[in-house]
Amino acid sequence: MPEIIKKGRYRICIADEYKCDAMVDYLLSIDSHLASGRIITKGRNITVISAAPGRESEIDVVIKAFPSSSSVRHLLPGGGYTKARRNWEAAVRLYETIQGTPVPVAYVEHVIKLGTVASFYISVYADGFSSFKEELLNIYLRECEGDKLRSLLGSVAAGVRRMHDNGVVHHDLGNQNIFLRRKGDYDWADVLFIDLNRGRVYKEISLLRRASDLSRLALPPNLMKFFIFMYCGKDIEPTELAALEGLARFKYQVHHRSRSLRHPFREAKLAGTTDSWTLYPPVNAIMISERGKKIPLVEFK
Repeated sequence: MPEIIKKGRYRICIADEYKCDAMVDYLLSIDSHLASGRIITKGRNITVISAAPGRESEIDVVIKAFPSSSSVRHLLPGGGYTKARRNWEAAVRLYETIQGTPVPVAYVEHVIKLGTVASFYISVYADGFSSFKEELLNIYLRECEGDKLRSLLGSVAAGVRRMHDNGVVHHDLGNQNIFLRRKGDYDWADVLFIDLNRGRVYKEISLLRRASDLSRLALPPNLMKFFIFMYCGKDIEPTELAALEGLARFKYQVHHRSRSLRHPFREAKLAGTTDSWTLYPPVNAIMISERGKKIPLVEFK
């Protein structure tokens, strides 16, 4: 773990390969770079692309800003765990073991007042990647080929399995948080996981934790069954994992549907912020080309 640099109200942790005075100065003015960066997402958490100083030349980085949080844990000597720090620890583990996340650069904690901390996570911008969600939409709406769908699902399943086998549970494994690079018409590789602020590192991951993580994926039941089969390989029983995943999915859906009751003001603020083009089409409306003929996606195996 690199040393924590303390400057006034800031606590900064920088990966050794990016540590230099210019980077420290850049991170001390993180708010201004957040304001001037190119916005990727804007909601509860703001994410932008910015040019940061490296040791030899500028690098494009992604800054993810987490809302300030108040907690008695922030009064402890170590400052408690902010979302940026949790993101950092899970990302470092993933990158060091399987290079399964964009290169971690730094995290910053800004003590706004006693017990209240804003935090920021910074990683190298992964150019040439697209999300699992984008690739699914491309197949659903344009390419519509069964073999491409199988290849995509198999690539992502293998990537998720490697993440779990190396001790990381994402805890927010939505399709939008999985990135990969397309190598050809039927070939995807280099699976990366982003938004790891809920991620945790474990010595060993139980089947229940694996199932709970998988339950966040947005796939129709028949595709989820195929995904689990590809994930399991030869050493996990697919039927057992599928049963646990189904229970975890039901529990998550109940939790998700009660969100407006638990967080009415936040949900009202976010209402209508999702672009229509990012929504999945109705499953019954999707047709897939299979062995020379079109079949409904619900019949895909």
